[in-house]
Amino acid sequence: MKFGLRDLRVIDFTSGIAGPYCTKLLADAGAEVIKVEAETGDPMRRWTSSGADLPPGEDGALFRFLNTSKRSMIGSPDSERVRDLIDSCDLVVDDFIASPSQSESGVRSGVEPTVPVDALDSLLPESGVRLSI
Repeated sequence: MKFGLRDLRVIDFTSGIAGPYCTKLLADAGAEVIKVEAETGDPMRRWTSSGADLPPGEDGALFRFLNTSKRSMIGSPDSERVRDLIDSCDLVVDDFIASPSQSESGVRSGVEPTVPVDALDSLLPESGVRLSI
């Protein structure tokens, strides 16, 4: 018996709220979502609405809410491990900015791509889709 998006594999390069919420909805519907973070982790891990410091190793409530039901790994779009994941996925969701003129680093998310942002499209399998938020 099939249900929901059980057969959908999603690679999540997002941070903040919009992208993680998008991929949370996919995970809630049954998709396998793998969140890829930089070595420093997603900045939202440490965010709290009160600005209070979190104890070491503890994630903020909003981060936990937005990333529940997801697997997480450390990597970048040019690492072999991440490229293998991209090659086997159905959907890549990112919040990278294509033009460096829009921000100093050219990215919004915590994972700074070391490959050109537009090159993500060429990393996708033929049947893969990229959603940039």
